[in-house]
Parts: sequence; structure tokens; C-alpha cells
Amino acid sequence: MKFYLLLIGCAFSVMNAKAQTTSAIKFENSLTWAQVKQKAKAENKFIFIDAYTTWCGPCKQMSREVFPVKQVGDFFNKHFISVAIQFDVNEKDDEHTKKWRNEAEQIKSLYRIAAYPTYLFLAADGELRHSIVGAIFNPEEFISKASEALDPKSNLQGRKTEFLDGNRSEAFLLSLINSANAARDPQLPEYVNAYLLSQDPNKRTEESFKVAALGTINLDDLAFKLIVDHPESATNALGKHQRADVLTPVIFDNEIFPLLRTNGKVKKNGAYTAGYEGEINQNVDWSALKRNLSKKYGELGAFLYTDARANYFMWTNDWPSFNQNMINYTENRKEMSLDYVLKMVGYLTVYTNDQASLLGSLAWAKVLETEKGNPFNKKMYSYLLYQAGKHAEAIALMEAYVNMKDVFDQNAVDNIPKMKKGEKIYL
Repeated sequence: MKFYLLLIGCAFSVMNAKAQTTSAIKFENSLTWAQVKQKAKAENKFIFIDAYTTWCGPCKQMSREVFPVKQVGDFFNKHFISVAIQFDVNEKDDEHTKKWRNEAEQIKSLYRIAAYPTYLFLAADGELRHSIVGAIFNPEEFISKASEALDPKSNLQGRKTEFLDGNRSEAFLLSLINSANAARDPQLPEYVNAYLLSQDPNKRTEESFKVAALGTINLDDLAFKLIVDHPESATNALGKHQRADVLTPVIFDNEIFPLLRTNGKVKKNGAYTAGYEGEINQNVDWSALKRNLSKKYGELGAFLYTDARANYFMWTNDWPSFNQNMINYTENRKEMSLDYVLKMVGYLTVYTNDQASLLGSLAWAKVLETEKGNPFNKKMYSYLLYQAGKHAEAIALMEAYVNMKDVFDQNAVDNIPKMKKGEKIYL
């Protein structure tokens, strides 16, 4: 079970309400999903979905600074029936939010929402026409991006039709790939492969590898083979750890996972992995796996082996072995990825409350505090300290974090008094 946290790249704070003024975007928060679609059909408008979570800082900033702007409200109210949907669950959720939980889960699965904020633009029947992933704080730019949903030549559905009609120009394929990637469209690998096929294989550019990284889903993808067979060029274009991030899920699902579970099944959401099923293999030949990965994938093999063991130990709830595996990984600072360490801390805090296991993780997770990297790493380590019962150290680090230059994290500020009272906190 790979758990892809949506922590990195989104500042964390609490959203209490969507801003509403007479000039703002009018969110139809009192309607049901069926009523939203009926209203859009009756008024001959598209549907705009603001997909947010209560812990997403950029979501709140958009609600506070962009949605109330008059020209934004005028544009959206003219062309869209808008609805703001909360995609996380909290103890303080109101009755309306609770009533939307089932629809939120269905919408998340159907449209493959994987990051917040995500903005969806749908036809009245619910067909996805366009999407934007991530906040856009410039009102004019936000309107410009949203207007693409109204233009058949600019929105994803229109571009897909043009692809089927045979357009294979490089500029067009790049625009299609960008739209499909934002929508997590399952046909993305097809578009990426078409782009790579349109190029001279002897004249690959840095952009070729960056595009290939977007469409590496299966072992037989041209994009996957390109990144595997040209490690130096791919590393120069993507970065060493980024190359590993692209290849690891594909290799894990197809070559490693079958060895870790008997009669296992990879659950998919479109083209993307959503989970794993199957009986745990109690007799994994780890030595053979390590040799084979090293032989086939060179230097990447060591990381693939570490990641395989991390997942196996999570599945078996063997947290002492999980911690030792991560200690071994973090001992080699030159090969270590802080983003990977951050992800592993996330796994740990989600899947176990065992104090001994949490305390044992501090030995390897401390690199989040001591090594230079994203300031959020310090917040995550503070959270781990707090979960492990090290309240004084956790509070001191959280206070240091909020006082760092360029850190504006209201959620962290709000958590400090709760930590001092020993209350439960959320990231």
C-alpha cells in the first residue's frame, strides 16, 4: 500500500468558510450535486468545482484573496455554476459538509483528484472539460486559465478530439500533455509517447526527458524506456532523486510487488495506482531481489530495494524493521532524498500510534531538522516529536519553524497553544 501524501507543495492552515460577498464567486453550497448539475443544465452553464481541504493554506488564500475579486466573480458567475467541496474530514464539519462526503469521495475518484487545491470545469452532464491543479493568486491569470474551459480549442476535451483527428504537431502535443497531466487523464502516456515518437530519437532534448517523466506509467511506455536507458541524460534533465521518483512506482508495481504478495493485485484509479491487495509473502528472497535490482537498474537498484522493504514492513506492521531500514537509508547523506524521508514519516504517523515505534523513528527522521531543505520538513519533524510524546522539543521546534524567514503558516501558529495544552493537532 503506497500512501502518496499530499503534504509537500501545500502550506497547511485551516479553512473555516468560503469568502462570500456580492461581487465574489457565488458558490451554490446549499445545493446537492444532482441539483448543481440540474441548475447548470437549466442555465446553459458549465460547472466549476473548487476542490479544497481544511489543511490547505493556498486553498484559503484563494478563497480570501482571489474569489472575492469583482472581475473574478463577474466572470465565474456569468459562465459557471460554482460549488466548493471539502475533501477531508474533520470533527467540526457542519451538516452540509457531512452530507457532501459521499459525493466528495465519488468526485475525487471519478476525476482523479490528487492535490489541493484542484479546480475542475465540467459540462452540465459532469463531463470533465478542463482542470487546474494548484493555486493561481493573480486574478487576471486565474480568469485566463479558467476561460480555456469555455473554448473547445483550448480545453482538454477539445484537444483530445483534435488528437483523434490526427494533429501531431509538437506545440499541440505539448499543450495536450499539459492539460492531460493536470487532469490526471489515463490517456496521458499515449500522448507522451506520441510526442516522443514525433521526435528524432538521436536528438533528444532536456524537454524530451521532462515530458517523458509525465507519461511513465507502464514498463512498455516509450517514456519509461527512455528514462531507464539514458540514466545520465535523464538525471541531468530531471535530477537524480526525481528520476528515481518517476521510475520507482512503475518498477515496484510490475517487478517488485508480485514478489511481496501472493496472488496480489494492484488496484488502479484510471492509469494510477490506488492500493494493493493480496496475501503477504512470508518468504521473500531479499538477497535475490537486491541482486536482480542492482543488475537491471544499476545505482537505482539500492533505492528500489530500500523502498521495497519499507513497503513490506508497513504492510506487516513491522515498525522496528521499518525504522532500521530507514536508519540504513539515511546513513548515506549523499544518496538520501529528504522528500523520501518526509514521505516515510508521513506513512509512520498515519499507520501507527505505537509510542515505541514513533520514538524509534526519531533516530532517522531527525535529518528533517538537521539537513537543509524545505522549511516544512521542520514542521513535520515537530509533528513526529509531538506524536512520540516529546512535547517540549516539539513545541520549541514548531515555534522556530513559524519564525523562519518566508514561512507564513497559520495552521502551525494555531497548533502551538494546542500543543502546550497537550491537545490533538492536525497538519
